[in-house]
Amino acid sequence: MRATNSLNNNNNNNKSHRAYISLSSLNDVAPDQRICCIFIAQYVVRPVLEYACPVWHPSLTAGQVKKIESLQQRAMKIIFPDKDYSLALVFASVDWLESRRDYLSERFFRRCVLRESSCLRTLPASGQTALGHYRQATTCKSFQASDD
Repeated sequence: MRATNSLNNNNNNNKSHRAYISLSSLNDVAPDQRICCIFIAQYVVRPVLEYACPVWHPSLTAGQVKKIESLQQRAMKIIFPDKDYSLALVFASVDWLESRRDYLSERFFRRCVLRESSCLRTLPASGQTALGHYRQATTCKSFQASDD
């Protein structure tokens, strides 16, 4: 599963990297063009970076988090070349990608797991069956292959 997540993250990083390259081709963004660039970064690139994030976000390493954040940092540097990253995020009204993924994961959990119609609400408590009895652990006999 980790290898699949890693491949998915690399694929998403490549797609978003290409989109940020198109932003960097704008060089010296005029103040009146900044809104357009922020729109591209926020509504074209970020969805690629955040695709299915509730699934893969918890398994990211610190290095992967830093690499993903560096893509947005690069875009903010292109749009606001004279501002540091934190200040550029404030000017663009954009969140850090990690906090955004946290929010999206929490929202997914609330919508899918905590809602009243969720089938997960009907599951028995841990260690109990639907009848209320505690599950009994049984040992399995080891399987031995025959020489036939």
